[in-house]
Amino acid sequence: MSDEMSVESLTRDRSIETHELPVRAGERLSAFVRSERRLEKEEVFDLLYNPRRRATLRLVAQRSRPLTMEDLVDRIAAAENDVPVDKLERQQRRRVHVSLYQTHLPLLDEVGAIEYDRERTEITPGACLAELLPYLDVADATRSAWRTYYRRLLLGYAVFGAIVLVGASSSLPLATLALSATALFLVLACLHGLD
Repeated sequence: MSDEMSVESLTRDRSIETHELPVRAGERLSAFVRSERRLEKEEVFDLLYNPRRRATLRLVAQRSRPLTMEDLVDRIAAAENDVPVDKLERQQRRRVHVSLYQTHLPLLDEVGAIEYDRERTEITPGACLAELLPYLDVADATRSAWRTYYRRLLLGYAVFGAIVLVGASSSLPLATLALSATALFLVLACLHGLD
């Protein structure tokens, strides 16, 4: 009864109605309060500073079902040690397991990035995970920028080809046009390779 009383007083102070929340005695109250709060930039960068936390968030975001602690440990340990999961040594798994269990998962759970069920050892996406994903997808943003450049170049080729076919620009030889188009593509590809 005292747990329910504290939940009611806390939610009343935060203007969250208790009948919308699944309240059970002994649950952490932060899960109910954090849904109204957005992460500050400093919190985001502190959370994403550690490579194991970033890997955890990526793996949780990619899964459509809960991720088990064992699977998470195996995947992170394999990536860190650059070996297949079946070649991992006990000590390699243990190092990752201890740091995730004691430090990283409780922190990510506390801020709402994940939901960590210690009893079932399952990890699922939390309410704040969507706020962190744009910071994790830097490579995807770069890839889509290059896709845009290539599409624009292709569109330019199509427009230029249509003009040539119509005959509006018959003063330039076709070989010169083909070489200039190839040169543009090679320059773009070289810039992409340097990026």
